Amino acid sequence: MKQINKHNPAPPRLDTYIKEGDYVLVSNYHREKERDENVRMARFLGEMTREPVYVLPHIQPTLKNADLLRKELLPSGVKKNKNPDFYYKGRFVDGKSITVYDLKEADRAKRNIQKKIKVGLKQADDILLEIPESYPLSWINNAVQGELNSLSHNHIIYVKYCDKLLIFKKIKQPH
Repeated sequence: MKQINKHNPAPPRLDTYIKEGDYVLVSNYHREKERDENVRMARFLGEMTREPVYVLPHIQPTLKNADLLRKELLPSGVKKNKNPDFYYKGRFVDGKSITVYDLKEADRAKRNIQKKIKVGLKQADDILLEIPESYPLSWINNAVQGELNSLSHNHIIYVKYCDKLLIFKKIKQPH
């Protein structure tokens, strides 16, 4: 596991995490039904960047002690009642998979990718999208760049595509 530093902060209570491969630590409190998919995505990001990826706990807002658990188990800065999937390089990342069944035509594919980004950004700072090889790269570029251009804040969209990691950034320049 790569050494943790100021550019790579860890979430609190690492004693509640289980190591999954060289770069992934999974919270014991992560949602079981999403675990396999999220570990797969986290492994990909970690292996491609050689940086630790933390699969965060999922804490239902309706739990009686949710506020206490969130304070104890989540890094500071998580949006209220939100559960991002990952903590990576000090930022919250939500994972989204697109299935091959979503492929119809360019406009529809673009809307689908952009919808996944919008939904994910309600949970987190950045997005990790898993997109099937059947999507043409030009469709992915157009959809992701189009969505990033419409955003007013800094975001990073990581895309797993054809076993490669594509990184799209929206960096707002200070005036």
